[in-house]
Amino acid sequence: MFVQRLMNVNDHFSRRKSNFMQLLLAFYTFFLLIQYSVSEEASFVGKETWFAKVLDGCRTARFGNTTSSDLKCYWVNDKLNIFKIEVLSKSPILVRYHQLIHRRDCRRLIGDVNSMKLELAGVATTDPAVPLVHKTHRMANSTWVDHEEFPSFKKLFNRLQRTILSLDLSKAENFQVLSYDRNGHYAPHYDYIDTDVMGTIAKEGNRLATILTVLQTAKHGGVTTFPMINVNIRPTVGDVILWHNMEPSLRKDIKSLHAACPIIEGTKIAASLWVRSKGQELRSTTTKKSVFSLSPFINPSLRPEDVALLTRKWERARS
Repeated sequence: MFVQRLMNVNDHFSRRKSNFMQLLLAFYTFFLLIQYSVSEEASFVGKETWFAKVLDGCRTARFGNTTSSDLKCYWVNDKLNIFKIEVLSKSPILVRYHQLIHRRDCRRLIGDVNSMKLELAGVATTDPAVPLVHKTHRMANSTWVDHEEFPSFKKLFNRLQRTILSLDLSKAENFQVLSYDRNGHYAPHYDYIDTDVMGTIAKEGNRLATILTVLQTAKHGGVTTFPMINVNIRPTVGDVILWHNMEPSLRKDIKSLHAACPIIEGTKIAASLWVRSKGQELRSTTTKKSVFSLSPFINPSLRPEDVALLTRKWERARS
């Protein structure tokens, strides 16, 4: 009996020792990962275009999201599949549709992307002789894809439109496919167009909203960060992230500042859809202190006429 008790005590301490060693190893691994990340990000093309505080946030954001405690998640069944909608901000509206796009469809999209010729992304200029210049604040390869150019992109477009009924996606620009390799990044910026170098705002309006579909995630890095509202998103394949770039007054929402954090290892591929403001159901004439209604974005099953009715009710309530 004594020997049996002694063996039990020995096993107990052995297990505790094993658990302690596992915990110690986990902390050591975490420490090494932090050190590795810092050393890898010590120097990369375009680092000077980043705010140090935002870049520091990129490092810590790799290990989770930062969200407000008073925001909510919703489970939705739209007859195609069941997915989660996560509200990350109410002003500006920032919503994450978890794994809205099936992994199988993402693989097909990537297959089509691999058949395209992607070039280093540039910035439009007012000089006709040099319409596009390359800037170090944006290190990514990109190309434009029509909504119906490939069956995979047509399916993606239709899926987004069926889910986000509160916006008319036919008013959106073509998809811009972005591929970020190692050290690829996009420093803090706005999608809102300040200088209309293409001459499209009078006819189409500005970029009211951005819809970002994540097709492939990097092994390390590539977080999408919104520093003005302290939200960092480490997405998974198939996630769709939607946010507003404008206030109801149609002016730029300064809180929509965002960035694509540097890639440490692997490749991140995403498809952006910029929705123009002309002809949108949610365009509002309320005061500059108002915010857009969140209801249409967390009720994907609403019909356009329901959205319009909700919007009018909301505007009357805010006036």
